[in-house]
Amino acid sequence: MRKILTVASGCLAATLYGGNLLAEPYKYADLSNLYVGVDALQTNYATKDNYGSNVFGKNPAALNAFVGYKLPYNLFVEAGYEQSKSKERTVRLEEGDYLLGTIIDPGDWVITSSKTKIQFPYLGAGFNYFMPNFPKTSFSVLVGCSVIKIRAEYKVISEQAVPNPTPEYIETTRRTFSKNKLSPLFRVGVNHKISNKFGVRLHYTFHKLNNFKIKTEQSAISDAEMRLKNRDTFGVGVIYTF
Repeated sequence: MRKILTVASGCLAATLYGGNLLAEPYKYADLSNLYVGVDALQTNYATKDNYGSNVFGKNPAALNAFVGYKLPYNLFVEAGYEQSKSKERTVRLEEGDYLLGTIIDPGDWVITSSKTKIQFPYLGAGFNYFMPNFPKTSFSVLVGCSVIKIRAEYKVISEQAVPNPTPEYIETTRRTFSKNKLSPLFRVGVNHKISNKFGVRLHYTFHKLNNFKIKTEQSAISDAEMRLKNRDTFGVGVIYTF
C-alpha cells in the first residue's frame, strides 16, 4: 500500500506542477491546445519463468485512445486508455515444466488452454522539445502512472491421469486471475505535424511491473500464481488537434 500511495502521489504532483506553471489563465479555455488520437501498439509483455511464461500468451497487440492538453513552456498533460487484444494459447507441459509455480511430476504431462486480457488506463505529464530547424517535429517525454487491469485464466483440457476429461472435469481445473494495480510508466517519442490539425507520432513506453504477483481466485484449493515481467510497448499513432 505504501508503494501504491508513493506512486500515486508522484503522479499527482507531476500533473499539478505542470498545471501550476500556467502563467496565462486564458489558455485553460483555449480548445486549440486540446488534442485527441489513437495509437496502434505492439507490446513486449510476458510473465516470469515458472510463473506463467509457458502457459499464457505473450506480446499481444493493443489499441490506445488518448486525449491531451498542451500547456505553456511546451508542457502537456495526457490521459489514455489502452486495451490489448485477448490472447489465447494452448500448450503441452511435460515433467520438469512449471505450471504457475508448481512443477510437473516425473512421468506426468498436462495440456492447458489459457486466455489473457489486459487494460492500461493512464495519466501523465510531459514535455515537448522542438528542434529549431524542424518546427513541425518534436521529441517528447512523459512520466505518469497507469492502472494495470489484468484478467487471465487457464484450464487443463487433458493430462496423463485423465487424457479424455469430461467438460465437468475440465471446469474443476479452471484457475482465474484478476487484479488491478497502480504502476509507474515512462514514455519517449517523436511527434510530427502533417497539417494544422493532423499529426503522427512514434513512441516507446516502459511499464514497471516486475513486482506484480497475482494469486489465483481459487487460492483455497490451488497455489497457482502469476508473476509479471516489466513491459515494453512500441506505438504509432495519429493526432488530431482542435
